[in-house]
Amino acid sequence: MPRAVPVSPSRLAAPILAALLVVAASAPVAAQDLEERLRTLGRENGRLYSHPVSAGLAAGLSSGWSHSAAPLDFGTVDVSVRVTGSLVPEEDESFQPILPASITVPELDGRTFSDPYGSGMDLRTPTAAGRGGGTVIEPRGELRQAIMEEGLDPDDFALRFPDGFDIPAVPMAVFQGTVGLPAGTQATVRFIPDIEVDEDVGALSSVGFGVQHSVSQWIPGETPVDVALEAGIQTFEAGDYLSADSRHASLVVSRDVGVLTLYGSGGVEDADVDVSYTLDDPRAGAEDVEITFTDEGENTARFTAGFHLDLLFLQLNAGYTLAEYQVLNASVGVRF
Repeated sequence: MPRAVPVSPSRLAAPILAALLVVAASAPVAAQDLEERLRTLGRENGRLYSHPVSAGLAAGLSSGWSHSAAPLDFGTVDVSVRVTGSLVPEEDESFQPILPASITVPELDGRTFSDPYGSGMDLRTPTAAGRGGGTVIEPRGELRQAIMEEGLDPDDFALRFPDGFDIPAVPMAVFQGTVGLPAGTQATVRFIPDIEVDEDVGALSSVGFGVQHSVSQWIPGETPVDVALEAGIQTFEAGDYLSADSRHASLVVSRDVGVLTLYGSGGVEDADVDVSYTLDDPRAGAEDVEITFTDEGENTARFTAGFHLDLLFLQLNAGYTLAEYQVLNASVGVRF
């Protein structure tokens, strides 16, 4: 019987690497057409297991783009390192696994068994962000009886789901540069250089582009706050396993009080996360099964509040985003 592919906790050392937990996660199953069932249930359970990591990554990609509605002066450059942490909701720390409706067991003369694992049971097993050991589901009913009569060990036919990694927040870090342009506009570039983590993980990389335009300049008279429109896109890739694309647009409002800027924004976002990994096929001589699926971020609308400190050349910023996946973000940088 197939077994869950382990993921080493040491891979969590790199800030971005939590996103890569999805690449080796799926529930092992036997099936009427084993390869097809591995593809189907491996995909469905893999998506459920990895969803909080995918959704957290998606939320982080759309966070922390702006910390003021006042545009930079033409030619001014702001360079920073920004860190985000997307908080995983409690309900996404576990999931209800999807079990096969029937299986055909070669070891039992090719007999087919319906509902071999009690698919109607209320079971929970940790997601990648959850804690504790994965659920082990023993064969039941006629399948278990047939296994025992054949003198086989029921444990060899158990479904073993992967453990959780106790990730309260999905982290991400990027380099971010913003330059002031004419007409109250500024452009922002985000990137993670091509970083080779190790042979198993592969390279991490990311690139994004955003633009912000001052609305206040078109409002007659003095306004108590600065107002701007801002939008951006960002991609993220981890080896050959994961790629993500995010898009967002926001209305930003801010007010300067000396060296302190208080800001808030409201906007919309969406993101897609594509995952691809290989699941070992348990049949001797059979090719491994390629599992692919697309997940979506949970956040659609977001509201952000934060502050920014302009201490001569040093720039400090922190913010909080209220959404389905709440996000904390902070940055440190220089301006010249």
